[in-house]
Amino acid sequence: FGSCKMNIWLLTNPRCGSQLLSWFLNNSGLIGKSNFGEHFVQINGRELKPRKQFDDNPLDFNHSVVHRKQFVKLFNDSERNIIESKLPDLRYIHLNRRNIIEQAVSLYFAEATNVWSLPQKKEYLQLHQHDFFTKNEYEKIPVLIGDNRLLSCYYKCQKHNDNWAGYLQQTKHCSLWYEDLVTHTKEQLIKIFAFLNLTYQEDDLQKLVISPGLQKMNREETQKCCLRLRQLIGQFL
Repeated sequence: FGSCKMNIWLLTNPRCGSQLLSWFLNNSGLIGKSNFGEHFVQINGRELKPRKQFDDNPLDFNHSVVHRKQFVKLFNDSERNIIESKLPDLRYIHLNRRNIIEQAVSLYFAEATNVWSLPQKKEYLQLHQHDFFTKNEYEKIPVLIGDNRLLSCYYKCQKHNDNWAGYLQQTKHCSLWYEDLVTHTKEQLIKIFAFLNLTYQEDDLQKLVISPGLQKMNREETQKCCLRLRQLIGQFL
């Protein structure tokens, strides 16, 4: 792969595949030695870094995953010119999820188990400083299905989904869906690389696609929870 030195923000929301896309970007050679990730969040306690840290050291945030909930606590949509003055030629990748029911259930399980991803390799795990779970161990963590918590996760997803439109208005960006990233990975990566004017070799791309660093996190209760959430939402329509 050719090297890309531009500033990149991945604008997204919880459970939309940002960690998966971050893995692809970090392992493509796209951004050199930099680590593409959630730099607006601290590992210990996952507290937001103060706005002053961005203002003083913007290059610490040049390759960042930015969740809408984090963004609105630090910035206003009207401040895009200020942000871009600190990070010239900032490119935006907008990652969202079509199926808000599945997104909400994914958030429900993540909050209930405190397991947010299942890395394939311990090296990736150590990089992000998470506790390590195998897929088998994760699936055995007991989770009680609660209607109130399910609805709470749904409303959280609903509140922030599609709320990037104001910030992205009249600026060039690359939009993609989580579902397409999972089912048509190669095509979506080609789309991103074209947006970033990145040249790549077909063999390199194929190796990247066939060995993703994260495992799928479906649980036995997933479909049951999706059905229950649809029933709950139907009661309020």
